Amino acid sequence: MKELYGALNYELRVLASIGIRTSFDIAAGLLGIEPEKTFNQKLDDLVAQGHITEADKEHVQTLVDAGSAAAHRGWRPSFNDLGVLMTALENFIYNSMVVPARKRAHEAELATVKKKVPQKKPSKPKK
Repeated sequence: MKELYGALNYELRVLASIGIRTSFDIAAGLLGIEPEKTFNQKLDDLVAQGHITEADKEHVQTLVDAGSAAAHRGWRPSFNDLGVLMTALENFIYNSMVVPARKRAHEAELATVKKKVPQKKPSKPKK
């Protein structure tokens, strides 16, 4: 991501587009998706494992296709195009990695607090 942001800062549009695709690929690997799979297989696995929704799959497919077009077909995205692609990448990373990690951390904190909360004493039966 650091190199991707560097490419964006230096207005290296083709490299940034390729970097977006590569960043997705690395993130998918961190989520446990096998690296030797095709991009389409990776997207299917991400949906099957609940990391992205079917609707998100189309957005991520667009950033993969854009990176491939820049790498293999000479496409040079506009700065606006890169902004849209970066938003899709950042949303993918945030929703599939950051949100679940925060949720796990919060659940652990809640479990700690739950242990501290005094339990209600059973009420005595009325005679």
